[in-house]
Amino acid sequence: MFLFRFLIFLFFLFPSFSLASNQVCRPFFSFPKNKVSAVYAMKAMQNNLVIVGSEGKQNLKNTFLMQLNSKGEIDSRFGKEGLHFSFGSDEEIHGLGLDHTGFVMAGFFKNHTRDFLFVKINSDGNLNSTFGKNIFSGQNKKGELHYIDQNDSGWLAAGFSHKLGKSDFSLVRINAEGGPDLNFGYQGVVTLKHGSKDHLYGVTTLSDGTIAATGSALNKGKENCVVVRLSKKGELLSSFGVGGFVFLPSQGQGMCAAVKEDNQHRLIVVGFSETAKRNTDFFIARLGLNGELDSSFGHGGIVLENIAGIDSAHDFFIHPDGSLDVAGEYQDARLKKYGFVLLRLDSEGKPQSSFGKNFIITCPLAGPSFVNTLVETENGIYLGGVSQNLGVVYSISP
Repeated sequence: MFLFRFLIFLFFLFPSFSLASNQVCRPFFSFPKNKVSAVYAMKAMQNNLVIVGSEGKQNLKNTFLMQLNSKGEIDSRFGKEGLHFSFGSDEEIHGLGLDHTGFVMAGFFKNHTRDFLFVKINSDGNLNSTFGKNIFSGQNKKGELHYIDQNDSGWLAAGFSHKLGKSDFSLVRINAEGGPDLNFGYQGVVTLKHGSKDHLYGVTTLSDGTIAATGSALNKGKENCVVVRLSKKGELLSSFGVGGFVFLPSQGQGMCAAVKEDNQHRLIVVGFSETAKRNTDFFIARLGLNGELDSSFGHGGIVLENIAGIDSAHDFFIHPDGSLDVAGEYQDARLKKYGFVLLRLDSEGKPQSSFGKNFIITCPLAGPSFVNTLVETENGIYLGGVSQNLGVVYSISP
């Protein structure tokens, strides 16, 4: 499904936008046009925005880590152009975590080894040479890691591993020193097999210490959104769905990109669902910890929203009152409408009409766009992703 999304969005666009609402959407940061780049993850740190991604030539990219101030300017403490690293090969960093000592990143090498990759950068900007091994040498040699989450014992990352043309769900947990957490799975790695195309894109550690992850997997011949729940040790929880798996309904193909727990201990996932006309809608679902859809949310636990034609949600923010901000992109190739989009739902999944224009804020752009990450602070709302093969961040006033 990851490849399916990339085929849909062919990466060409840049600023041409208008907005008919009280909130203002504007470009906040973008990379120079002479290099291919992408913003994969962002975190708020005090008054700064920390962003991570890749930059370089089409088939050979380096990792960047930058801090942006409230004006979208690069914080000079990491140099005028931020930090740029190369770990000996073409790599992609998709996950970013922060603690009081620095930044922990998770990703993968894109060469033939496809090794998992963990890196720690100290708060002063130097590579932490004592942080385990850069290449995670667990039981899975080939794969991708797409998200990282902090927990009491260290860091948990989710993705998938490759073997003989098939892919399996993979979760990797490392301790604070960067070594494999031997209390999790086999040597820190859990591999789950359901079908031939199993992908995880989001993961979170729940308040009771158990784990929820989401992505896509083949189910009755279609790729659908899947939610998985595991124990602290990485064992599937039989009390969740069927054997620890829940597949969420879709007319056609479906995929989920992010999962979080709300303050009522319910799971929320977002992604996209294909409709009968082969368009895709924003897909938002809320489940109990037993895997059953929450009937008090949306229609039977699910909200579908269509903005233009081919729409996909990739990240979201939960407000203290239970309302949701959901970020993604929209595309109507026939009418040539494209852009980033943010919508707000109340705690029951109903449109919050006071937000934007009929609960939606759009940032119209010149071509297909791709949102990877959402951050909300007192200063504003930030959407990071790709625009015309350039890493970009757009901001919306709070």
